[in-house]
Amino acid sequence: MASINRFHRKRVSPKEINSYIATISRNFYSKKENIIYDDINFIRRAFYSVAQIFPSMNEQTNSRDIPRKLMELIIIILLLVYEVADLQGIFDWIRVVPLGLIFSSLVTSFTSTVVRVCLIINRKLLMSTIENLLRLSKCNARQRQKDKLDLMIGFSLCFIIPVGFLLNTANLCTPGMESILEDYVQNNCFGWSSENKWINCFIQFTMDTLVLNQQYTLPGFVIVLCCYMFSLLKRGVETFKPLTRNQQDFETFFAAYLKYSEQIYSCVTQIEDSISFLLLILFGFMAFSIFTVSTFLITVNYKKVTVLVAIPQVISAIFMIMGFYTASLRAVAINRSAIKIKEYIHGAVAASKSSDHSQQVLLLAMANNFPSKVVITSWKLFVLKRNFIWGTLSGMFTYGVILSQLGQS
Repeated sequence: MASINRFHRKRVSPKEINSYIATISRNFYSKKENIIYDDINFIRRAFYSVAQIFPSMNEQTNSRDIPRKLMELIIIILLLVYEVADLQGIFDWIRVVPLGLIFSSLVTSFTSTVVRVCLIINRKLLMSTIENLLRLSKCNARQRQKDKLDLMIGFSLCFIIPVGFLLNTANLCTPGMESILEDYVQNNCFGWSSENKWINCFIQFTMDTLVLNQQYTLPGFVIVLCCYMFSLLKRGVETFKPLTRNQQDFETFFAAYLKYSEQIYSCVTQIEDSISFLLLILFGFMAFSIFTVSTFLITVNYKKVTVLVAIPQVISAIFMIMGFYTASLRAVAINRSAIKIKEYIHGAVAASKSSDHSQQVLLLAMANNFPSKVVITSWKLFVLKRNFIWGTLSGMFTYGVILSQLGQS
């Protein structure tokens, strides 16, 4: 009897089983949420190198948020002061430089301030959008690590353009460049400059370090972030096929599509609300930067300038073209994935044995409209599809041919 009691197992009640299952579910979803917030905090910490726009979850109190807001306000004021000084210099070129080049310089000069203000206004919506995209994409641990590595590489590459331009600034501190250095300082400091060469060098180097970091690095960070969001949405679009591959019941398939499409449309709307205007500014910034740099490289007299002047311009052109087409291709890939889902649904309906033809027709109609709704637009002004890439490529090629003819003449 004792041996029987020793191996006796207590009977578990159904209430205890339900409680146990609920505990496991809470722990699972809690772990999943922690993984998502870990990815978001990684992006926040990365942006700290250029701007404290996205505060951490522990810094939401007003007392801790005031210094960050004050710092952002000071940076915006300093950028505006620099841009006003730059604007004064640009207007002096009106009779010498083509108006198109002046307009391009204005756009590239004021982009950093506009981007910063847009990020400050939409930061909560932007973080919420990334959070929903992470839930939708259902990335595994390996894919998450790869995404972080891609983000680190992308963010690191954003610092190359400012470093390239700082080489030109360092060249101003060499002997024989005192008068040119003084002109740069006077242009940035509203006519003031020091008689000491090294003070002027320190002022110019410090100002260029701060301004170039905001003028090129911050927009670059946002472009990398947009590419990351596009990749998450593309994966989210592609989740429908493995989700329903083994489903035989048409009604279950139909219900799964309704839930899936609602989630996709919601994420597309959030992306439009959070980064649509930013995309317009960033695409304009990259296009006008390519225009300005290519005009400079083809029309400049290389006998009168040093190699250090041309190197940062070449670096800028290469990275602007890379950023422009990487972001475009990532956005276009979303629409192409949506087209594949439409084709998959057509095949599934054709193979279905359901007798409810009206429901099949309804699903086919919704699937046909699916790709047209799953597209990224730039503030509704242009749609990022395949024809957008071919259009911009042909435009850049035509402009390059015109510039080459002007350079030869």
